[in-house]
Order: sequence, then C-alpha cells, then structure tokens
Amino acid sequence: MPSLSLNVGLNNGRKLPFGGGAAPSGIPLSTTNINITYSGRTRTLVKQSDTFWYNARFGPNDPIDCENYRFSLRYQNSQWEFLERQDYIDDGCNTGGEILTSTNAGASSTIPDSGWSPAITITAA
Repeated sequence: MPSLSLNVGLNNGRKLPFGGGAAPSGIPLSTTNINITYSGRTRTLVKQSDTFWYNARFGPNDPIDCENYRFSLRYQNSQWEFLERQDYIDDGCNTGGEILTSTNAGASSTIPDSGWSPAITITAA
C-alpha cells in the first residue's frame, strides 16, 4: 500500500538562528542612582537627566578643611566623562575647578560599565 508523506521537518537538518550573542553591556539611562568606585573610594551619584548624574553632599572620604568635593558623570563632547569638582568654601583658599577623572567613548544610549580610562568601576546603586 502506498504511503503518503507530508515531508515536514522542523528545520530540514539545519540549525535555526536564535539570535544569541553577548548580553548587552552598560547601565540603563533609567537608573536613578549609580556608584562609581575609583582610587579606593566609592561615590553615589543621583540622576539629574539622561546625560548627567551628580553627588550634592560631602562623601565619607572627603577632607575636613576648606575643600568641598563634588562628583559628576555626564555625556559631553561625544564621550562619557566622570569629573571631580573642587569647590573651595573658605575665603582663605584658592579657587576650585573641574578635574577630568576618567572618560569613555561609549554611546550615549547606556552608561558604559567597562572601558573607562583611567579605570573606574560603575554599578547601579
């Protein structure tokens, strides 16, 4: 008796593409608090906008003198920049300014968690 075959296979012996690949890297811009660790210190920064996070208070490692250190992470000049700002609050001190601490040429769509120069560690708080 003849047999009827539909000749239906799952994939005709070929491997199906499932996308795969590496997991996305970086921290979502929706993250409201991030930790940045560098030189043995960790700072928690708070989101102001999708391109700017900052800390508004003294940190536990800040000196107790006329200097007030603030930290920020921003996307500017086609790169991510982690900055330390020294604001002097005593008339006997010199003027302060921004110190560019680390940069990353990653895209503005996520906060890079690797590839910083000099090296820093960024995590969601």
